[in-house]
Amino acid sequence: MERVPRIGLGCMRLSTLPDRDRRRGIATVHAALDAGVRLLDTSDAYCLDHADVGHNERLIRDALQSWSGDVGEVVVATKGGLTRPRGNWVPDGRGKHLKAACAASLVALGVDQIELYQLHTLDPKTKISTSVRALAKLQKDGLIRHIGLCNVRVHEVEEALQHARIASVQVSFGPYDDTAIRNGLLEFCANNHIAFIAHSPMGGYRRRRRKSPYTRAQMLGWTASLGAIPIPGARSPEHATINAVLDDPDPAMDASYPAAQWMRNRPSPPSADADGEVTILMGMPASGKTSAVLPWVDRGYFRLNRDKRGGTLAALLPLLDEGLASGKRHAVLDNTYPQRSKRNRIVEIAWRHGIPVRCVWLQTTLEEAQRNACERMIGRYGRLLTPAEMKKSAGVDPNSFPPRVLHHYLRELEAPREDEGFACVDRIPFTRFEPPGSGSAILLDLDAVRPTEAAKSRLLAYDGIALGMTWIPKGDPDAAAEAARATWGVDMDVETCVHPPGAPICWCRRPLPGIGVVFTHRHGLDPAKVTVIGDSTSNKGFARRCGFAITSVESWN
Repeated sequence: MERVPRIGLGCMRLSTLPDRDRRRGIATVHAALDAGVRLLDTSDAYCLDHADVGHNERLIRDALQSWSGDVGEVVVATKGGLTRPRGNWVPDGRGKHLKAACAASLVALGVDQIELYQLHTLDPKTKISTSVRALAKLQKDGLIRHIGLCNVRVHEVEEALQHARIASVQVSFGPYDDTAIRNGLLEFCANNHIAFIAHSPMGGYRRRRRKSPYTRAQMLGWTASLGAIPIPGARSPEHATINAVLDDPDPAMDASYPAAQWMRNRPSPPSADADGEVTILMGMPASGKTSAVLPWVDRGYFRLNRDKRGGTLAALLPLLDEGLASGKRHAVLDNTYPQRSKRNRIVEIAWRHGIPVRCVWLQTTLEEAQRNACERMIGRYGRLLTPAEMKKSAGVDPNSFPPRVLHHYLRELEAPREDEGFACVDRIPFTRFEPPGSGSAILLDLDAVRPTEAAKSRLLAYDGIALGMTWIPKGDPDAAAEAARATWGVDMDVETCVHPPGAPICWCRRPLPGIGVVFTHRHGLDPAKVTVIGDSTSNKGFARRCGFAITSVESWN
């Protein structure tokens, strides 16, 4: 952006709180502008619900129209891509929505062109490339001047830059939240001449604030000194005036916030041939880390694992520091570590002791991890846990989790890179061990395969094990199993999923592999010798995850 203000005003709470007041809101904006603020951050979604969309933008328009100063000096930054059905916050990054949202924002703000239009958040159902291309089209059409992104990470900004020039990035940042330093985003923006806007620089009104010996002005000044544009929020004119003051930060502040020291005075990396090594062995839950770490343990590395010790990943950091300080020069941490900010703390500690860090990334696919999760659960409990049992075991048994945990990991994942400070990043593909048995089986989808005479004869002539699976969210599983055996006239082992439709909350819903893993272990089967009879997409995914073959219903009948 040509005009980069030093400090801004976050206007959200002027429109989202139940006790909002239009007069007070306008007076608050005026007070901020009178105190020198020249960036107003708003959004069409800063409102109470869908019927109220654009409230904050209209408030900003009215405040600017009634202000006595030079409006031309003020940058108004609004956002699109977040909707408010029934007061909820729901992303919508589709090009169609962004086009309509931008048009409505132009009207609400009373302008022909928006100075800075930001994608409010990423939509998990829409590729970021799709959203950014839509913004680039709006820019080409002259409706917006600059494009910004909110709540993103380095690799997402890099992807966006392939489709448009990104003028700004806005995320939470300040003394209470150093993630943007730890994950490299602040440095990336500085290196690529992207304005960095820091919302919630004082921690945000929903966060528990820690006591600080520094003044608000010093803390805002500290945030600005790192290259950020702080945009603290305000609810009153008095608050807005106070928040517009930037004081030079106390030089001692960096000691209280070590991430700043890392950014201002990043040390040189230890030599790759230095005595010692810290290894981060990372991968999604159920990726095989427990087995993969054994060679490091055998070589004498001291191991730090949250699941073994309990507690949090942060609790491992002082243990690593103490271990390295005591003379232990080799350590391995085998945890998930999807976020770059979490890995950065390990690099910082190791470098302080002159020890290089190596990252080993187990690149287990989602499907393989899903199968591993079921294998572990059955190995420990002899069966699949119910959703209620998995919920109860949370925090007690880290290996018994619902399917959504793996999807959450993938959403959080920032692929490790050498520029984080790693001496190297080794990418290791997953290798599955020998099957639990050698038996063979036919597995019928009882919801799809009709018990024709030809099918019955084929099953009766089969010399392996007959298996069946069905989904009955309502009904008696035992009765369904008995009915299947009677219908087919064979001793058939039947497993059922009894859980409701919607996003899977269990491991027995196809295409998840739970039922297949149960059968494999119960009967000592070789997955390569199991054939699923079923045509559906869920059956194909189920067979692929389990390592089974699959045959169409038509060919079986």
